Amino acid sequence: MKIAHFSLWAPNLSGLHEYCMDMCRQEKKAGLDPYLFISDIENPDPKRHREDGIVAQPWSKAKDCDVWVLHRSIPAKLMPQLPKKKNLAVLHGTSEILVLHDIESSGKARKFDMHVEFMKSFKKIVTITKYDYQIMKHYGKNVEYIPDAIDMDKYNIKGYPYKYRYRPAIISTSNIRINKNPAPLFWAIPEIIEKIPTARLNVFGVNVASSNTWDNLVLKAPRISNALEHYEHKMSDLRGFLLGADISFNSNYNGIFSRDSMEAMALGCSVVAYTPEHTKYACYRHTPSIVDAICEAWEDLKSNPEKQIQMNVDYARETFCMAKSVQKFITLYNSL
Repeated sequence: MKIAHFSLWAPNLSGLHEYCMDMCRQEKKAGLDPYLFISDIENPDPKRHREDGIVAQPWSKAKDCDVWVLHRSIPAKLMPQLPKKKNLAVLHGTSEILVLHDIESSGKARKFDMHVEFMKSFKKIVTITKYDYQIMKHYGKNVEYIPDAIDMDKYNIKGYPYKYRYRPAIISTSNIRINKNPAPLFWAIPEIIEKIPTARLNVFGVNVASSNTWDNLVLKAPRISNALEHYEHKMSDLRGFLLGADISFNSNYNGIFSRDSMEAMALGCSVVAYTPEHTKYACYRHTPSIVDAICEAWEDLKSNPEKQIQMNVDYARETFCMAKSVQKFITLYNSL
C-alpha cells in the first residue's frame, strides 16, 4: 500500500516534520510504501530534501498513492484528486489555538471556522492529543484519536550524555509559542535554588523573533540569570542534552505532552507538567506548585536513580511508541 504524507520541511525545528519522518520510517518497517511530499515545494531537491533515507518526492507521484494523509496542507493543484483517494487528515497541535487567534483578530481571521469546514473534505480526521479529540469530536462524526508518538529506535539511554556542571539539571526544550511558555519556570527557579542550592536551569529553543523579550525577562532579574547554566536560542538535535538532564519541564499550558517531553522521558528524564495524564509530577502554573513538583521529582531521582530512570524509559516506550501508532493507522487505512 502506497501512502502519501503531505508535510512541511523543517528538520530539527518542527515537531510536525519529525512526526512525519518517524511515521514514514515505521511504516516502511511495517511493510507499507510511504512517500513524503512537501506541501509548498512541488519539485523538491533530492540532495537537500532527504533525511535518514527518506527523500521528499515531486507532487506528480502523489497520483499513484493509495492513501493521502494530510499533516500540513494538500497543494491546491492536487485538491481535485482528493475525493478520488482514500484520505485522512492528522491534526497536530490543538485546535484551541485557532480560537485564540480568532479572538486576537476580533473575528476577522476565522481560522477555527475554516478549520472545521476543511475537515469535511476528509473521510477521517485523526487527533494525536486527547485534549484535541475532546474538542473536535463536537464538530464531526469522523474524528478518531491515535496518540502522539515518537520513533523509539532513535532514543537510546546508553548514548553519550552531556555532562552538566550542576545537579539537578532542569531542562526546558519547547520551541516557545502561544501555547508553550516556560516563563513560569524562570520565575520559579530562584525559589527552587533556595530549596536545592545545586539546581540550575537549562533553556533551549528561545524564539529568535522575540528574543529581546526573553533576554530582558532573564537578564533584568539577577537571581534568574545567575540560575542558568544554558540559555540557547537554537533548536537542533538535543538528545545528548536530554540524556544528561535530570528533570524536564513541559511548558505546554494545557499539559499536553509535547514531542520534547516524550523524547525527554524516553531518555530517562522525569517530567514536570501541568496535568497528571503522563506524569506523577503535575503542578499548577504558579511558583509554589512548580517548586514543589520539581523538588519531589528530584527527591525520587536521588533516592533510586537507576530505578527512576528505567521507570521513565519503560513508560515512554509503552505509551509513546510510533510503531504501535502505525499499527492503528494501518487499521484505519484499511477501513477507508
